[in-house]
Amino acid sequence: MPMNARLLRPLASGVHPEAAAWRSAVVANGGSVSASTMKAVSTFCAAIDSAGIRDRFYRLSLVCGDNLTAARVPLYRSTAFGGTPLGNAIDANNSFSTGDYSITGGIKCGTSRSLDTGLSPDSAAYATGHVSVWIQRTGTSTRAGLVSTWNTGFAQPALWIEYASSTSLGWFSYYREQANQAVSGNHLLVTRRSTTDQAWYEDGSLGAADTVSTTTTATSSIPWHIGARRVGTTIQAFSNENITHYSIGASMTASQITAFYSALQTFMTALGR
Repeated sequence: MPMNARLLRPLASGVHPEAAAWRSAVVANGGSVSASTMKAVSTFCAAIDSAGIRDRFYRLSLVCGDNLTAARVPLYRSTAFGGTPLGNAIDANNSFSTGDYSITGGIKCGTSRSLDTGLSPDSAAYATGHVSVWIQRTGTSTRAGLVSTWNTGFAQPALWIEYASSTSLGWFSYYREQANQAVSGNHLLVTRRSTTDQAWYEDGSLGAADTVSTTTTATSSIPWHIGARRVGTTIQAFSNENITHYSIGASMTASQITAFYSALQTFMTALGR
């Protein structure tokens, strides 16, 4: 059952309970976290609670900690603290090495490298939702920040974000393009609020809206990958940017997205990103 709201108050140490639970998970998986990172994660958790948007997230990662193992442990794995976990306890590592991660740069993607969340659309509500990613731009990418799930031959709907040739693409169903525009920001988010309400946001601001009706259907267990696109059993279209955050969850209003971006921006600044 979800944790009682009163138990989400900061501990006597000043560490938010969900931040403390995340640190315990990191340590259990062989990672470690500095005091300064813990403070930033705790502040982020408090900001999300204060904005009243904790239930918007099925899975959220801040890609942080002292090492790659820590960075692969998601902060949120349910819509509430203590709720039913969704996806892998730790993002499965596909070819990342120790040197591909740093606290300020996040994970450096590239050919053959991706993270497998273990979370697929049939694990959570799908008719509406959001996905987002924060990228640290190198200025040379052709693809970056893909958060995706596709089936063989594109026969099933998808939720994903792509940055290619200075263009952002967000998709919410079978071959339905959400937005196509030049981008310069770091936080890319696409949300589907209904069959006729899809919107693309960049750094908390609306970039494009779409009112054309689209439909979604159930899909098989094709999990979201971070840093690449999954098509059936094939992982492809690898990013070559650095990723420092991703989220998958319920749909979000404009004000919720603004609050979310503000919390993320404060966190990234605290870590020198």
